[in-house]
Amino acid sequence: MKQIDNKKLCKYCLGCNKLEDENFDGVMRCKHFMAGYEDWQERWKEALRRVEK
Repeated sequence: MKQIDNKKLCKYCLGCNKLEDENFDGVMRCKHFMAGYEDWQERWKEALRRVEK
């Protein structure tokens, strides 16, 4: 299984079984998102800021 990039929403989700697919790269938007952390929005925004720099 690939390591999911921090800027992908899947890194902060408990939702689907797509992570079991070794070719799955992650997504930025998902209608079935289930938060895995209470502060997932802050973590995601910080990861996006780091990538932009």
